[in-house]
Amino acid sequence: LGGLPVNLGPRAIYRGGALSNALASLDIKPTGFAPSAAASISVVGALRRLPAKLGELLADDFLDGADKRALAMSFARIAVGALDVRDGDSVDVWLDRHAGTPKVSALLRMLIRVATYSNDGAHDARLALHNLRRALTKGVTYVDGGWTSIVDALERVAPPAHTKRIESVDDVDADLVVVATSYEEARALVPRLDRDRPDRKRVDVSCLDLVLSRLPDPSKRVAFGVDEPAYFSVHTRPDAPIDQPVIAHAMWSNVVERAVLESWMDRVQRGWRDVVVEARYLSRMTVSTVPMANVARPETHLSNERCFLVGDYVDSGHILADGAAASAVAAAHAIVARTTKKAA
Repeated sequence: LGGLPVNLGPRAIYRGGALSNALASLDIKPTGFAPSAAASISVVGALRRLPAKLGELLADDFLDGADKRALAMSFARIAVGALDVRDGDSVDVWLDRHAGTPKVSALLRMLIRVATYSNDGAHDARLALHNLRRALTKGVTYVDGGWTSIVDALERVAPPAHTKRIESVDDVDADLVVVATSYEEARALVPRLDRDRPDRKRVDVSCLDLVLSRLPDPSKRVAFGVDEPAYFSVHTRPDAPIDQPVIAHAMWSNVVERAVLESWMDRVQRGWRDVVVEARYLSRMTVSTVPMANVARPETHLSNERCFLVGDYVDSGHILADGAAASAVAAAHAIVARTTKKAA
C-alpha cells in the first residue's frame, strides 16, 4: 500500500505467548518494536492522555476516589493473576462483579477489547483476562515487515508442499489429516465437527489502513476509545527517519461505515487527510472466532477420527494467533507420539 508492506488491519505478537514460543522453537525470531506507552483515550469524543503507569493513572483527575480504589483493586488482581473467574463467567458477568464503578468498568472493557480485538461481552472471561494480563505484563511486538516476514520464515524451515483442492477430509488418502483453516472452513471440510453445538460467534471489525507522507501529530501514536470501540496505532518504527512515509491503522471493533473511521482519524490525527499517500477501507474483516462463555470448544484431536484441528477456535487455552499456534504445537506433538508408537 503506497509502496510499503501493510498488514490487513492491526496485528501484534504477544511476547511470551504461544506463537512467540513456537517460532522461537524453530529458531525464527521476528524483529519489531513495542507500541508507544504514551497512549491517548477518547471519552465522549474528547481526546486525553492515558497515563502509562498505574500510579499516574490513579492521580489523574479523570477518576474520582471510588474509581481510583476500584481500579487499583482490579489492577492488583490482574497483576498477581488472582482473577477470580468462575466457571461460565463472561466478560460482562466478571465486570459486573469486579469493576466497582461504571468508569472503571469502561476502562477495563477497553483494555480487554484491545487485548482480544473483541467487543463482545459474551466472550469467555478466563481466556480474555489471561490475554489481557499477558499484554499488560509482557507487552506485544509489531513485526517489522508485517506478517509476511513470518510466513516467509516458516516456508524456509518447512518441507516443500504439494497442493490439491479437496471438498472434504474424506477425500484425503492419508492415515492422519490436519485441518488448519478458519472455523467455517473446518466445518465444511469436516462434516462431523460440532454438529451438536451452536455456531461460534465471529468477531468482525472495520479497518482503515493508511500510508501518510508524515504523521501530523507525532505525539499521538496510539489511541483507544473508552466509550466507543475505536483503536488507532502507528505501525512504522518510532526511530524511522522523519521524511519516511508512515503506516497507520484505525479500527472499529464492530462493522461500521468508512465515515466513522475517518471521523475517528480526525480526532486522533487532525490534518491526516492532507497527507494521505494511499488509503484502504476494509469494511468487514473477520478477526477471530469468539470463545463464548458456557460454549465448549472442540479439542485438537477429534475423538475416533484421524483428524486434528488447528485454529483459534480450538480448545488450547489461548486465543487469536496464540490459539492457532498452541493448537498447532499440540497437534504436532500428538502426531509424533502416535506415529512413534505405531512404528514401535
